[in-house]
Order: sequence, then structure tokens, then C-alpha cells
Amino acid sequence: MAEVRMASSQTLLVTRQRGRQVAAEMPRESELRLDFEGVEVASPSFLDELIKGIASNGTKKLVFFNVSERARNSLELLKRTHESSAAYPALMVE
Repeated sequence: MAEVRMASSQTLLVTRQRGRQVAAEMPRESELRLDFEGVEVASPSFLDELIKGIASNGTKKLVFFNVSERARNSLELLKRTHESSAAYPALMVE
């Protein structure tokens, strides 16, 4: 399991394109922990592309922590929307 600090390069994580770029830079692990401490904004479109991109790298479980209330709400919505989708790994929000 690897842990990645999401605010190391940017505190505004927005756009689908940026989500795909960040996902491509993620380690290829079966489980990832993503630390959102210091992230000011994580848009739903960014999160959707990030999750799909990480899943395509073979990750089966994603754990998000230190997320803002707004990002938490977006993640919960995405989780409910894609819970039966093979394009999404198991999501946990701590």
C-alpha cells in the first residue's frame, strides 16, 4: 500500500484533464491512500477522472483522508453513482 500527498504539487485540483494527468503519475499499487491535507478544491470532474485513471492502473482500493467536507460529498456521490461499475475501485473516505 502506498500513500500519496495530493497537495504536494497543487492545492487546486480541478478539470478532467488534470485528473487524468495526476492519475498517470500515481504508483501502481493494489491499494492507495490519498492524503488531501492542504487541498483547497477538488472538483467532482477531477475526482472522477482521478479515480477512473487509478483504477485502470490496477488499483483495487482507494482510501481518501483529510478531505474537505465538499470533496467528501463529491466522493460519496461518485461512490454511490459508480458502486457497481468495474471502472471504479472500492472507495473509502476517512
